[in-house]
Amino acid sequence: MDKQKVAILGGGLGALTTAYWLSESPQASEKYEITIYQQGWRLGGKGASGRNQGEGLGQRIEEHGLHIWFGSYENAFRTYRQVLESLRETPEPKPATYQDWREAFHPHSLVVLGDNGPDGLEQWPILFARNDREPGRGQHPSDWGMFLEALQAGMNFFEGRFGDDNEIEDFLERFGLPDWATQLLWRGERKLRRNFLRTVHKAAGLLPEDPLKRNPSLELGLAATLELFRNTSREVLRKKIGSRVRARRIFIMTDLLATTGIGILRDSLMHRGFESVDHLEFRQWLKRHGADAEHTLNSNFTRVLNDLMFAYAGGDEQQPNIAAGTAARVLLLALSGYDGAFMYKMESGMGDTLFVPMYGLLKARGVKFEFFHRVDKIWPDANGLIEQIDMSRQVRLKAAVKAAGGYAPLKRVGAYDTWPSTPDFSQIINGNKLKQDPNNPGQPYNLESGWTAWPGAGSRKLRRGKDFDLVVNAIPPAGQETISSALIARSEAWKKMFLGEARVQTTRTQAMQLWMRKTPAEMGWRVPDRMRLAASEGLAAPLLGGYLQPFNTWCDMTQLLANEDWGTAGPMSLAYLCGQMRDDPHQPPGDDHEYPAREHARVQKTARRWLSNAGPVLWPKVADPRSRYGIAAEALHANQAGDPFEQQYFRANIDASERYTLSLAGTTASRLPPHSQEFANLYLAGDWTLNPVLNAGCVESTVASGMAASRAICGFPTHIEGEQKKG
Repeated sequence: MDKQKVAILGGGLGALTTAYWLSESPQASEKYEITIYQQGWRLGGKGASGRNQGEGLGQRIEEHGLHIWFGSYENAFRTYRQVLESLRETPEPKPATYQDWREAFHPHSLVVLGDNGPDGLEQWPILFARNDREPGRGQHPSDWGMFLEALQAGMNFFEGRFGDDNEIEDFLERFGLPDWATQLLWRGERKLRRNFLRTVHKAAGLLPEDPLKRNPSLELGLAATLELFRNTSREVLRKKIGSRVRARRIFIMTDLLATTGIGILRDSLMHRGFESVDHLEFRQWLKRHGADAEHTLNSNFTRVLNDLMFAYAGGDEQQPNIAAGTAARVLLLALSGYDGAFMYKMESGMGDTLFVPMYGLLKARGVKFEFFHRVDKIWPDANGLIEQIDMSRQVRLKAAVKAAGGYAPLKRVGAYDTWPSTPDFSQIINGNKLKQDPNNPGQPYNLESGWTAWPGAGSRKLRRGKDFDLVVNAIPPAGQETISSALIARSEAWKKMFLGEARVQTTRTQAMQLWMRKTPAEMGWRVPDRMRLAASEGLAAPLLGGYLQPFNTWCDMTQLLANEDWGTAGPMSLAYLCGQMRDDPHQPPGDDHEYPAREHARVQKTARRWLSNAGPVLWPKVADPRSRYGIAAEALHANQAGDPFEQQYFRANIDASERYTLSLAGTTASRLPPHSQEFANLYLAGDWTLNPVLNAGCVESTVASGMAASRAICGFPTHIEGEQKKG
């Protein structure tokens, strides 16, 4: 029997996940011949990272932005663990990479929120407890199980217990509760509110875990009791707020989480699906279920969800927008569904950690990679089958490279193989011409940009029956309007998703990475003494969210320095900062080749202005009012002459392939499933598709989509963790 030829368009995580599970399926080697077509020289899409080859730059890791995995990414960890396990058993040659997921990730539990207190911006530190589960091992609780865990956590809070071995004082200090709060919460009113939660928890525990077997009307009674708990807490706490910052924080935290629980129960989201209320914006939905407008709806505790998901329409910080059901499910998964730790940081860049082993394993399984291929258009025939795919060849490879099996993308740095930040010009015919882009002095032509002036190396047409039988379209949605214009013209569903008023939208993002000569503690960053963290995490390794716009998120990523190559005179710490970026209503077409350089300069200017305001607050010991960027120039690491600020890394994610997928209210219903019946041999993969787990832009959604695409093709995998059951 002839193998079915599968053409996968795009080399991001959705594409690679589809290829992995397809090649993992029973009899895959006899059934499928898989080829991945990727623009440029590396894999990863907006998750790609690269090593800077420049002199004196330490093989530094440069990324699109901050990438941290939540402990609730069950399918992502499951896939990653299986990839590493299979790669260990794969004979040489194979890439040098991590042997075990524990080498690649380490747990992270400290989150600090920026909080607008009476004395200006203050810290709101939260330390998440660990649990005994392990990510990717199938120990993930159901939605109902997560709801019960949330109730249990609330009971522990109001009873002053946090595990069997901790004293009440330790628990209180984790949340920074002052003496008056101890008196308030653990004497008198505590019994009343604790009993509300106990009632809800006990009653919920008696109901079936399967939502299809639960009577939704019983959940309404639970919602009413939870509402009594919230309202009683409000009355007590409201009297104490005044100028007391911590009282307001307790009020907001209790009000937001309780209202979310009330909404989940009242709207029967575990029966109808969380997307059933995605026509509402999250704050609108919270208000409908009685959230406090004065303190909760506009708080940083609520806003941090928007920052986390870049959830601002058009990248405009004045237009926060996230679909209600998606937001509620994010909260449920993130706060109650994590395994082991709340978050996990990678020990190297996303490309090195994730995409090197995935590439190595897929290549060993016979998957073909066609780098330097840009997809231009997909054509259907009259019967609804994809008939032809038009592509541009960006370069031609040298004969010896083709004879050796094609372009070899990896470069060894230290003990591991990595992705370089530029192509290996020595493998390309006339590669030297690629090294200098006259529109961007000092930089090579960017083969990942739609504005590149590089002329390419001709065209290529893939035809059904010869080059492919099945097609997986894993290209992000911002590029679909052009690539899939023929499909959009044929299908109302495609037109609705990519051109309609409620179309799936994306946003630009911006990022900067700062290599510093001092540690955060030496620069003045300090977590309050009451946050007695485990020594293994350290006091100076926070994730700070809800901070000043537009670089509203800062994460200390100093652990990456160990995998860079700075020698003996390297930096002492590394800061990643990112946030949304406003769309340009006058964005020019691709023939304006200088546009990316102008946008890069705009990000750099924004970063300088932001740092001059925020830098002295984050790192007061290196504040310098005479500096153009608020902190002393000598605080920034630089191995070259000139302004050290100019030598840091800045990124404007403006290309279609690197824009972030939004979950705007009213758009979930426009998403297409992994297999559309209108085009029988076409499948979709990416966080922009209708997702079985979460309709949001993140690693977990992308992996779940790739798994669903593989299942639509071959029936495997049979199980996707967290897939919603709907009545």
